[in-house]
Amino acid sequence: MRTLPSRFNRASWTAILASVLLVGSVLSHPVGAAADGPSLELTVGERGSEPRTALRYDLDGWVGQQARITMRMSMGMEQSMGGETIPIPAMPVMIGGVDVRDIERTEGGIRLVSASTAYEVEEGEGIDPAMAAMLRASLPAAGAFRMRAEMDARGNMQHTAVEVSTNDPMTAQLADSFSQNADMFSTPLPEEAVGAGATWTVRRSMDMGGVGIVQEERYTLREVTGTRIRFDVAISQSTTTREMEIPGMPGQTVSIVSFTGTGSGRMTMDLASPGVEGSMQVENRMELAQRADAPAGERLVQVMRMGIETSSAPLP
Repeated sequence: MRTLPSRFNRASWTAILASVLLVGSVLSHPVGAAADGPSLELTVGERGSEPRTALRYDLDGWVGQQARITMRMSMGMEQSMGGETIPIPAMPVMIGGVDVRDIERTEGGIRLVSASTAYEVEEGEGIDPAMAAMLRASLPAAGAFRMRAEMDARGNMQHTAVEVSTNDPMTAQLADSFSQNADMFSTPLPEEAVGAGATWTVRRSMDMGGVGIVQEERYTLREVTGTRIRFDVAISQSTTTREMEIPGMPGQTVSIVSFTGTGSGRMTMDLASPGVEGSMQVENRMELAQRADAPAGERLVQVMRMGIETSSAPLP
């Protein structure tokens, strides 16, 4: 029996936005923070070729700098059940990010404050204006979030505080997602000295739209030139969550039959400044059903694809 809902309302879009913004943040520089006590594990694979360098953020160089980090996010979704495609309207491109304005030195690193920028929606060809308006209404306004954190020279974060400047419940839900997953803003560096060809893996836990996700990121260092580094990143995601609440329908749940996520990207960072350039493609595939043992013909298959381009520039 095909009884799973496929409707989209504002609450549904908020859950999707939380997922998109969290995935996008893996390409952001450390402008947020992990909760006290890191929820990630870092393991070095290959140390790479000589010469090797102990990669560290130049925290003295960060002090006094201000930067705007911008993400341009495109997304698409497919749904099907029993081999039949369920139409989903085309989704517009979103553009937004964070401003890093206040950075000061501490005994163990730096203390920084960042605030969300205004988000924009691009209404391209094939985009339903009503859907764009719904999405635009769900996006946070400029300054809706303020994030305070401390960071050490390896990108480890602690003492997180996320402030919300509005009573809008949708913005509050997005802010809560950022608060729970603030360590996604950090790009941790290995303790050991490494050179070109080095690899390290970061394993961390996060919450994506009410689903507990375990994410592994495999970094491959391609080049070190002064304080600038260039590397590739590959992502894999899995979950042990077996049930989730349907977005926009409180109290109604579905079983998660399967979930997988994969992604790859390329990044360039200057360790002496709070900025990053990069791009990433991510795909999440989830099978949902009214019960875990439902046959294939009664499972709703959702596939979400995201493209994220990140850039940064000094603030005047």
